[in-house]
Amino acid sequence: MRKALILSLLLLAALPLQAADFVWSAAMQQAYREISALRIEQGRERLRPELPRNGVAVFLDDYADMLVALLTEDPAATANFLKQNEQRYSRLEALPTASPWKDALLAELKLHEAFVKLKFGKEVSACWQIIQAYKLLAANARRFPQFSYQYKSLGLLHVLIGSTPENYQWVTRLLGLNGDIRLGLRELARTQAHDTLFAREISMIRFMIDGYVLKITPQQLAEVQDFTAQHPDDLLIRFFATSLLMKEGRSDAALALSRQRPQAAAYLHVPFFNYHEAEVFFQKGQYAAAVAGYRQFLNGFRGVNFIKDACYKQFLAEAFRGNADAARRAYTQARERGEAFTEADKAARKATEKPFSLPSALQTVLLKSRYATDGGYYATALQLLQPYGENDFATASEKAEYHYRLARIYHRSGAPDKALPAYEAAVRLSQSGYIGAAACLQLGYLFQQRGQLPQARRYWQKALAYPRHEHKNSIDNKARAALTQSETPQQ
Repeated sequence: MRKALILSLLLLAALPLQAADFVWSAAMQQAYREISALRIEQGRERLRPELPRNGVAVFLDDYADMLVALLTEDPAATANFLKQNEQRYSRLEALPTASPWKDALLAELKLHEAFVKLKFGKEVSACWQIIQAYKLLAANARRFPQFSYQYKSLGLLHVLIGSTPENYQWVTRLLGLNGDIRLGLRELARTQAHDTLFAREISMIRFMIDGYVLKITPQQLAEVQDFTAQHPDDLLIRFFATSLLMKEGRSDAALALSRQRPQAAAYLHVPFFNYHEAEVFFQKGQYAAAVAGYRQFLNGFRGVNFIKDACYKQFLAEAFRGNADAARRAYTQARERGEAFTEADKAARKATEKPFSLPSALQTVLLKSRYATDGGYYATALQLLQPYGENDFATASEKAEYHYRLARIYHRSGAPDKALPAYEAAVRLSQSGYIGAAACLQLGYLFQQRGQLPQARRYWQKALAYPRHEHKNSIDNKARAALTQSETPQQ
C-alpha cells in the first residue's frame, strides 16, 4: 500500500554531519547505530551531551522520537514528537552555517513530521510537509550539486512522485514536484556509492521500492533474507524484512525472522511483530493460535492502525472454529474500534458494514483459500477450491473471486499459462471493486513477462480505470509505476 510504502521507506533516514554547527562525532555515529537498531534509550544517552551545540544531535533526537511514534503509536509519544519536531526545526533553522547539511536536515525533519501525520490520517497536512521537504532538497541540490547525501531522500521522493497515478499528476505538476522513477533510483545509487555509511539504509530502501512500487523478484526476496541475517542486531531492518516477506507470500520465512528477533530490554517494543505472527497463524489455518496472537496485539497496543483488521480476523477465526458468540463479539469490535487509515482496516470496515452474519460454506471456502494464498500456502489453497467450479457460486462477485483466487495460486506457484485465463475470467465477471483491478494488474505483469508490452499496458491502464475501492491506492501505484517503467528506455 502506498502509505505503508511511504512510512516504511522514510523511517530509514539518518545522516552524518561535518561542519561548524553539524559535527558527526564518534558519539553521534554510535548514537545513530543504536537508534537505527531500535535501541532507542542507549542512543539517547549518547546524544544528550551534544544536544545543546550539535545540529546532528538535534536531528537524531527527532529521528528517535519519530521511530517511537510510528512503531508504537503511543498517543503520548506521538504528541511529544509533534511538539518537539516543531521546536527542533526552529533550532536548526536558526543556525548560521551555510553548510549543505542545514537544508538537508530541515528537509528530513519535515519528512519525519509527514510520516507521523500520514500514519494517523492527516493527509493534507502531511502532503504539505512533503512538498516543503522536496523544495528544500531540490534547491539544495541546485546550490550544492556535488553534495551526495541529499540524493537519498530526493531520489526516494522522485520514485514516489514518479509512481503517482496519472489522474493525480496534474497536482504534482501544479505544485512543482517532478517525479522520475529511474532518476530516483540513480540518485539512491549515487548516495550509496559516495556515502558508505548509508549502504545499509539504502539497500533496505531499494528492497522496499521493489516490493511496494515496482515488482520484487524471488532473487531479491532471497537477498532480503540474507541482508537481514547479516545484521542480526538491527530490529528495524528485521521489522521491514518481516513486513515485506509477508506481503510477498513468504509467511513461514517472516515468522522465522520475527521469532528470531532481538528482544532484550534495550530494544523498543514493537507490537506489530505480534500482529504479524497472528497473521501467519491465521493464514496457516491455526485459528486458536491466531486468536491468541491477535488478542496479545490488541491488549498491548495503544494505537489505532490495524485494530479493525485484527478484530475482523478474530471474527473470521472464531467463525471458522464454530464459535458463533465469540465471532459476534469480535465482529462488533471490528465495527466499533480503531480507524480506517490503512487498506487492511478499510477492507475490514467495508466487510463489517452489513449486519452480523456468519460466512456461508462457500464464502468460507473463498476466504480460507484467499488467506492461505496470501501466506504462500498454495497447496492448501488449491485443495480448498478444487472441488468447486464457477457455477457453484451464486453471485458474479463470488464467481469473479473464485477465478481470481485460482489465478493467484497458479501465478504464484509458477503456472502462468493456467493463471492467465483465470485472471481474464475474473476481469470479465468483475465490473467494479478491487478483484477486477487486481486481476488487470497481474495480467499486465504476465503479458510483460511474455514480451507483449501493448497488452500489458492495456491491462495496467484498465486497472487504473476501476473506480474507488479499498485497495485502489496500492493497485494504482503499482500500475502507474509499471506503465512508467515500460515507456522509459533502460539506462
